[in-house]
Amino acid sequence: MVMAKIHKIDEYEKIAAGEVIERPAAVAKELLENAIDAGATRIEMHVEEAGTRSIKVIDDGAGIEPDEAVLAFERHTTSKIMTFSDVYNLSTLGFRGEALASIKAVARVEMVTRTERHEMGKRVVLEGDQLLEDGPVACPVGTTVVVKKLFFNVPVRRKFLKNDAVEFSHISDIVTRYALAYHDLSIKLFHDGHLVLDAPPSKGDLLNKIVSVYGREHAASMIAIDQKAPDFSLHGYVAAPDITRSARTYSTLLVNRRYVHSADVARAIESAYEARLMKGRYPFYVLFLDIKPSLIDVNIHPTKREIKFSNEDELLSKVEEWARAALDCRARQGGTGAVEGSLDDHLAPAGAAAPGGQERTYPASRNGSRGARPRSFDEVLDEASERIPERILDVDEDFSRELEGGHHGPGVDGDGTDSAAGATVSQTKAAPGRASKLSGWRPLDVGTNEEGLENIDSGAFKVLPPVKLLSKGIQLGNTYLFFETSDGSLAIVDQHAASERVEYERIARKYKASSIPSQRMLIPKALSLPPNLLALVDASQPALKRLGFEILKDATGSVPSYKVVQFPLVFHVNVDFRVIEDFLTALLSMDRLDAEDDVVKLLACHSAIRAGDPLDRRQVWALLSDLDKCDDPLHCCHGRPTFIVKEAAWLEKEFKRVT
Repeated sequence: MVMAKIHKIDEYEKIAAGEVIERPAAVAKELLENAIDAGATRIEMHVEEAGTRSIKVIDDGAGIEPDEAVLAFERHTTSKIMTFSDVYNLSTLGFRGEALASIKAVARVEMVTRTERHEMGKRVVLEGDQLLEDGPVACPVGTTVVVKKLFFNVPVRRKFLKNDAVEFSHISDIVTRYALAYHDLSIKLFHDGHLVLDAPPSKGDLLNKIVSVYGREHAASMIAIDQKAPDFSLHGYVAAPDITRSARTYSTLLVNRRYVHSADVARAIESAYEARLMKGRYPFYVLFLDIKPSLIDVNIHPTKREIKFSNEDELLSKVEEWARAALDCRARQGGTGAVEGSLDDHLAPAGAAAPGGQERTYPASRNGSRGARPRSFDEVLDEASERIPERILDVDEDFSRELEGGHHGPGVDGDGTDSAAGATVSQTKAAPGRASKLSGWRPLDVGTNEEGLENIDSGAFKVLPPVKLLSKGIQLGNTYLFFETSDGSLAIVDQHAASERVEYERIARKYKASSIPSQRMLIPKALSLPPNLLALVDASQPALKRLGFEILKDATGSVPSYKVVQFPLVFHVNVDFRVIEDFLTALLSMDRLDAEDDVVKLLACHSAIRAGDPLDRRQVWALLSDLDKCDDPLHCCHGRPTFIVKEAAWLEKEFKRVT
């Protein structure tokens, strides 16, 4: 590839202001884009101290002509457009020629470059407005740019940088997105001498790159999309609905191979998942939107992160239609992607040490597929219950006595201390003749105790309104709980908000006392997080340990990996491991892990009963009992109400019985 000549833009005054270098990640992005535009096939980025000390980008691209090396650092110079009108037909990642000039203004920049037609290269060193060195040098074809002393002359901007872990996560995120966008390239990222991301060429198959970046678990759930319209096309992969996240961290949209954020396109894709995802969950996808350059404007944002489409309505409609069709096709075929088991499959017996062996392999299942994950214990018991006489496990003398005597709910021990399981775990006493309790069993609906449950009334609670459990319709949408109060009003409880308040106060007490108890896993579970978040694990170890996590680093491979050995006991043993990964994603995305109350709130939110969780009556009673004992039972830890009360008069007005 021959690099186009660098020159001044004639009508530069018509073009928006140049790049703003506000953090090291902005430098990394500009240098990476320049390397890609130069036709590189191999790119290495070496970062020291999250880029505040140095950022080096090495590529094997076309290089820069010797007489243009200094010119490349001047404002309003570029090799990517010839005239102003070319702005409306861009095929490169950048055009302004502002990147190197902006970087030079706030750092010391060294560049070594050589083109194929020259035997010697050129080395230039600039700092601020000063040209410090300019001379020939022996070097391979390509370009190496080193940026040092970032913001040496802008101390205010340096002052507003986050800690190294956070700043490097931004760099890692950018490199990861471009590794996906240009999946046929070899891209490596090093931090303080350690290889963090190794994304080899995909050999024409994007799925290979998804495996190298996100792991096989995510790649196994992907559904291909390849659709065309007259002015644009969409190809790539969306994940099956069972692979979701609590944030859009895993959503990658590449418009003409440029990573951009488009809230409208994101909503269109999420609409395709309508009725397939719970509220607050987001899909995982890597999608390429190829569109005529004349139909987009990539310069509405200083960093070109956002984009504007001239044919927006048609485009959004088609994107949603194509994504929905791919999901419908997978559903008709009966496939939903890789389903993750609960932590029950991985828990070690009490006191067991974590083994250091290989991941568990499983024998062939009944349908002949080898390597399938075994069903959780709950599923086995649910299947077995179909062959057990109805109500044989309903006998629960402790629970009956509890209701009759007004004793503590299952979430609190008799001495007033927290039980290990809390309101989210129900322990059902075995029927006569059985040797022990069935661990993990979800109690059957109460039958023999139905009358006792309905007669819970005044005196049961100290703060909550005295209620009677309705005989029918107790739970709406597996989210809201309905009760009749003693005065005939309607009390509605948000089960997640109520549980979040209970968990928040329980966790806060343990967190302030020392640390949170943890449960060791029988088989350490590999963390499947984006590289930018995995890069934060080492620096976050003190906070993770105090929360009850033990996450070990495995540096034997080319790129370090991490496995969860212990997790906080506040999580139910039957929780899907993805809930824990969601929590770690949110935790590692926080700017400050030393903000203790925010960390506790986050853990409470993720360990609480969720909207959509079915509850039986024992669990409901345990939840209300624990909520009533809270310091603030009226609000969740984020300030939302845990319950509301509607008087009978409200219903009469709604039904027009009274005016």
